[in-house]
Amino acid sequence: MTSVSMFIWAMWLVAAADAKKEVEIIPASGDTQLHSSKLFLCKVKGGEADIKWLDPNGMEIEDGEDQRFTVEKIDETTSTLLINRAEKNDNGIYTCVSTFEDGTAERVTVNIKVVPPPTARISEESVNATSGSTSSITCVVEGDPQPHINWTRNGRPIKAKPGRFGFNSDQSVLTIYAVEKTDEGQYTCIATNKINSSSANVTLHVSVKPEVQLERTKEARPQESTSITCNATGDPLPTMHWVRKGNKLVPDSRTEISQQPLSSTLTLQKVEPSDGGIYTCVATSPVGEDRRDIIVQMKPEVQLERSKEARPQESTSITCNATGDPLPTMHWVRKGNKLVPDSRTEISQQPLSSTLTLQKVEPSDGGIYTCVATSPVGEDRQDVIVQTIPFTPDNVRANPGAASVDIIMEMPKPIEGAEILRYKLQWREEGRSQWSTTTVEANNSLTIAGLLSDTSYEVRVAAINKIGEGGFSAQNKVRTLASIALSVSEKPGVGTGGIVGIVMVIFLVLLVAVDTTCYFTNHCGLMMCIAVNLLGKRPPGAKGLDEEERNVSTVDVGLKGLSASQGGAPNQPNGVLSEVTCDKAPLTGFEKCSQ
Repeated sequence: MTSVSMFIWAMWLVAAADAKKEVEIIPASGDTQLHSSKLFLCKVKGGEADIKWLDPNGMEIEDGEDQRFTVEKIDETTSTLLINRAEKNDNGIYTCVSTFEDGTAERVTVNIKVVPPPTARISEESVNATSGSTSSITCVVEGDPQPHINWTRNGRPIKAKPGRFGFNSDQSVLTIYAVEKTDEGQYTCIATNKINSSSANVTLHVSVKPEVQLERTKEARPQESTSITCNATGDPLPTMHWVRKGNKLVPDSRTEISQQPLSSTLTLQKVEPSDGGIYTCVATSPVGEDRRDIIVQMKPEVQLERSKEARPQESTSITCNATGDPLPTMHWVRKGNKLVPDSRTEISQQPLSSTLTLQKVEPSDGGIYTCVATSPVGEDRQDVIVQTIPFTPDNVRANPGAASVDIIMEMPKPIEGAEILRYKLQWREEGRSQWSTTTVEANNSLTIAGLLSDTSYEVRVAAINKIGEGGFSAQNKVRTLASIALSVSEKPGVGTGGIVGIVMVIFLVLLVAVDTTCYFTNHCGLMMCIAVNLLGKRPPGAKGLDEEERNVSTVDVGLKGLSASQGGAPNQPNGVLSEVTCDKAPLTGFEKCSQ
C-alpha cells in the first residue's frame, strides 16, 4: 500500500470513529391492519452492530420461537421483523437494540397498533326512486383512523352540485335532488384511510311517473269519422284508457279503441252532435297516474226547412236549429245584410236555435233568408225561401189589335217553389164600372180577345201562384183598331190588324180563282151569272136556245120535290116537260142546272 493510500484509509477510520451512531425503524408508524402481515426494518448508522428485537414485554424475539414473528439479519447494519397475520394482542411497543463494537448500545422503538381495515356498507343492494323526487343513499363507514369517503356513479366521481347532488358533513350520505331517468346506475361508496380502503355498491332504479301528451282540441264533422291519439311516457310502462263524463269508454258500434305500448287511439265513427265534449286520456302505473283532457269540437251544423209559405198580412215564423261544440252563435242574413229586429221583424235566440218572425207579411218579404251558425271552429249556413204572393206587375203595356189587346210587361222574378202559375186579365170599356175577367196560363201569351173594334178599353193584370193572387197592375188605357185597318207596330213587323188584312186579300184571290175555274169548266159561278144575265153571252161550248124557246113564259120545274117558276127552260118533244136538276156550286153558292 502506498503512503497516499494509507493516509486516505487512516482519514476514513478517523471519520468513521467520529461518526454519530444512529438506529431507526422503518416504517416509523406501527399501525398494522388486522390479519395482515407487516415488515419492519431496523437500520444502524455509524458502524456495525449486533441487532436484536424485543417484544412489548422486553423479551428478545428469537427467530423460530413463534411462527407469527420472523427475525432476519440482513447484514451487520440491518435486521428485519415480520409480523404474520397480526392480531389485536400483538399491540404494543417493540424495540430494536443495536450494540456497537465499542460496547455502546442504541435503541429505537415502534408502537405497533393492530387495527381492523376500514369498512363501507350500504344496507340495500338497490334503491328505487321516482323521477322528480329526492332520493338519499347512506353509506355506513368504520375504520381507525376515520376513513375518508368518496362516491362514484358508474365509475365516475360524483361532485357536489347545488340542486342535483349533495353530501352531509362526512360525506356518508349522498342526496340526489330532482331525480332523473339518467341518474340510474351503480353508485359506489369508497372509504379510505392509511390502513386500507373499502367500498360498497348500490344500484339506483328510477321509475318515471306516467306523463300524457294529448292535443287540446279536435275538430269533428257530422257523419264523418275522427281519430284522437294519446301518447304517454313512463317506467314501468303505463296502462291507458279513455274516460268521458266520468265513465270509462269501451268499444262499441261507433267507438273504436286501439292500444299500443305507449299510445292509445280513440276513433269515433259517424260523428253525431252528441259526440262533442270533453274526453280524458288516462295513463296509470305503479308509481303514479297522469291524465289529460281533449275537447272534441263539433263544427256548427244548421238544420232549416227549405221553404216557408207566408200569407199576406199574416205573421210567419221560421225556426233555425243548430248543433256544435262549443255552442255556436246564430244570426240571420238577407240580401247580404245581417237582419236586426225592427217593427215588422222579430228575432228570438236560444242556446241552439234562432227564430225569425215576419209580421204582417208583404210580397216584398218573399225571397231567400239565410241562417248562419258560427263558432271558433267553423261556420255553417242554410237558406230558406219565404214564399209569398207574387209582386204586382210593373211596366205593363197594352198593344191593341182590331178586336184584341196583347199585354206586354216585365215578368216578375220567380220565387223558388212559388212560381207564377197563371195571370188574371181584366178589361172594361172606358167609362164602365164592371170588369170582365179571364185567366191565362203563365206559359201562354197574354191576349184579351173578342173586343169591339175601334173602342177604348181599360186593361190590367195580376199574377197568381200557389200562395194566392198578387195585386193588379195600374190600369192601362188602349183603343182597339178599326176593322180592316192594318195596324203596324212602331217596331219592325206586322201587327194583328195587318195580319187580318193579309188574310182577307188571300181569301178574295182564292175566291176569284175558284169562280173562274167554275165558269170555264162547269158553266157556273158569279161570272156565269154576269155573262148570261147582263151581257147575254154564253160561255164557250154552251148550247144555244132558239127564239121560240126563249119566249116560253113559264116552265114548271120540279126541284127536289119543290115547284118553281124557271124562265128560259126549253120544251121537250111530245109536249112532255123534262125534269131539270140544279145544284149549287161550292164556295160561290150559284146554281148549276142540267136536263
